Amino acid sequence: MHPYLDQLSKDHLRQLANQELIQVVESNHEEYINPQKFIVVNNYPYTGRSPKDKFFVDNVGIAHLNKNEVNQTISQHDFDVCLQVALDYMKQRDCFETKCHAGADTHYKLELRVITEFAWQNLFVQQAFHPSNHDQLEDITIIVLPELKYNPAIHPTRSEVFIGLDLDQGIVLIAGTKYAGEIKKAVFSYLNYTLPTKDVFPMHCAASMMGDKVALFFGLSGTGKTTLSLDPSLSLVGDDEHAWTQEGIFNMENCSYAKVNGIDEEHDPIMWHALKPYTVLENTVANETIDFKDESISSNIRATLSLSSIEQYNQSGVAGHPSIIFFLSADAWGVLPPVSRLTKEQARYYFLSGYTSKTPGTEREVMTPTETFSACFAAPFIPQNPLRYAQMLEEKIERYSPDIYLINTGWSAGPIGVGHRIPLRITKRIIDAAFRGELASCDYQLEPNLNLAIPSFIEGVDPAILTPSSTWSSIEEYQQTANALRQRFDANIEKLLVTTG
Repeated sequence: MHPYLDQLSKDHLRQLANQELIQVVESNHEEYINPQKFIVVNNYPYTGRSPKDKFFVDNVGIAHLNKNEVNQTISQHDFDVCLQVALDYMKQRDCFETKCHAGADTHYKLELRVITEFAWQNLFVQQAFHPSNHDQLEDITIIVLPELKYNPAIHPTRSEVFIGLDLDQGIVLIAGTKYAGEIKKAVFSYLNYTLPTKDVFPMHCAASMMGDKVALFFGLSGTGKTTLSLDPSLSLVGDDEHAWTQEGIFNMENCSYAKVNGIDEEHDPIMWHALKPYTVLENTVANETIDFKDESISSNIRATLSLSSIEQYNQSGVAGHPSIIFFLSADAWGVLPPVSRLTKEQARYYFLSGYTSKTPGTEREVMTPTETFSACFAAPFIPQNPLRYAQMLEEKIERYSPDIYLINTGWSAGPIGVGHRIPLRITKRIIDAAFRGELASCDYQLEPNLNLAIPSFIEGVDPAILTPSSTWSSIEEYQQTANALRQRFDANIEKLLVTTG
């Protein structure tokens, strides 16, 4: 434990159960609790993560850190300065403390001690992770102080926000931001660094089962990861973060930190019915009823959904070795097939690419489709070299021989503005076909521009949509667009290999 933590006085730390925390939120008017009993949190101006304000302490604990613009470092001295400011701040107020752990497989669990300035954040932590005994010795201590604002003119920070991870001494400090996702991703970053040393492969993916078949869904925001893994025909193992051991996979969390923009009961019944009283909603407008289409605060509307509130949840949070892997990409250029089968070599390529598209309207400056490459579908959260995680994936593929598919949940018949979004029902039929073994036994044809194997026929899917070139009005325009995208893929991989060795 960091020696500075000895300054924490138990007189200022309240250990409260779930219902007691709710009472504090209500009595202190920490956040608006609407008539439906949702805890409505406005995180403005920090309505998402602050990656440029995250730093790892540069000590022996980060010997394998892949230092870059995402994995920035700070000296031990400067971190200790920020920590002392935080401890002095905490001496002037009561905070809330809880013990919990990350990891449904108890052989690999990470024991957490979490201290928060607000009761609702402690409630979030109790909902997001698994409960632990208060006498359990923690692996890391996480301190969360949203109202503490640093001054970069006098403090060794980039802005008023500071997220510091001291992996060597087991402490995380999050200050200046209310966004609960920072807590979740700090834990994930810690596990992403430490699990590979135990020969465990950490993954940013959802996982579901049909019978005894287990599938992983890798994908960046907006690719349909949550929607597809929460299908009523499937049993959910977990929504976002998993690890693959010698025995199988396990979910790291106890919640679905779901992006719920625009959801309604008709189209999203599972998520809708998982919205129970005292669900924490972030970046929603504080009205008596919640309009999930109102993005006036942010387009990043989040709900902390308890997995136990999802009817299809596999209560153990563990499963066997995956027999199917899906890489989800929302291709706004309309050149990727709705589904293609990947070889082991292609799986490595697309895993390291972590491709999707930003589309016009998602960000103010985005006027045309823009490629987004996020190595291992998790670049902001992988502290080690991406090639290390790719190697672990290759080892799993070699040993367990899963079927691997690239799924385009984006556009067909042309780029955005010309073509159309691939209907969700078609993508769901493709996922279903993979689970039922139809994709493993059907005939394939080679797409020459991207060298991808495309199924010739899937029951319930119009064969014409399976081959992208046949859906475009101009084959020449398709070939030009496909070749240009392939070149950007290659350039990204080349850059990745040069910068990471």
